[in-house]
Amino acid sequence: MPQRDFDFGTIFEGLLSGVLSPERAAALFRDKIDGARYYLPNRMGETLRDPLYKETTDLACPAGRVLDLHWRVLGPRQSVIMFCLHDIPLVETYLTAKLRDGLDEFSDEDLDTFLRVTCDKPIHVEVKKAQARKLIPIADLLLRNSPDLNRDIAEVKERVSAYHFTDDLNEVLDKVEDGLATGGDQYDQAAMLKHLRTFYEELHEQVGLKLRAEKVPAVVDGADLTQCRQAIDYLERRGVLTERMKALGRALYGVLSEEGVHALKSDPEYVRLCRNIIAEYALVLFFELERRLRD
Repeated sequence: MPQRDFDFGTIFEGLLSGVLSPERAAALFRDKIDGARYYLPNRMGETLRDPLYKETTDLACPAGRVLDLHWRVLGPRQSVIMFCLHDIPLVETYLTAKLRDGLDEFSDEDLDTFLRVTCDKPIHVEVKKAQARKLIPIADLLLRNSPDLNRDIAEVKERVSAYHFTDDLNEVLDKVEDGLATGGDQYDQAAMLKHLRTFYEELHEQVGLKLRAEKVPAVVDGADLTQCRQAIDYLERRGVLTERMKALGRALYGVLSEEGVHALKSDPEYVRLCRNIIAEYALVLFFELERRLRD
């Protein structure tokens, strides 16, 4: 690709004239982001102060395109702060549209900033509604998952911490819980299955290492605990898992390996099912480990 230094003024005028779309102009400005951080707020302010745009609500007008450019290059938080310095209908129309149609673009911190800088503006009410809408997926998750299952996840995390297992285990579980709360497309669901598979593998490894440290030295059984199937077989040989639990553990790992590694897409119902089964299985595994350590 040929390299060329583009003048910011040329890009901006191209946007105003309609020759460059906000997407294309944003790509050019992002290529020189340090300079864009100073240039864009100044030019945006000049544009919004133009009497031509004092009353308009047309987001397709040149000033509307400038707002969109600023948003794409500098992000929601800085844009909200800068936009709210201008009390004109176009700004309120743009921000209202973002709250309505682009809520996923806002982090919780972005919305907190938005709420703070609009405390004396009519749109403040819409920001509070948007924050409430962000809670809908979490509420839906709680409705779909019984309180007992949520308590099981919490108990698994407590056991992980009590045994001083690697922090990665609980971090992976948190990623799955966050993912289920926010939803996402089928690619996101497949990524959560990969997280569950990672949790499952590391759980068996950590349980095996605990047993090895306290009951079965490596010289007695040198199974490679980093290999999940070997770890499951090891736990059965050493009296933690029954034959049937070993079969269940291997079957569940087979499902996670097939769906969590080879599948590009998955469904939330499938992820939820695997998460629930793993939580119950993990509690049984901890119970049997404790029994074996007491022997």
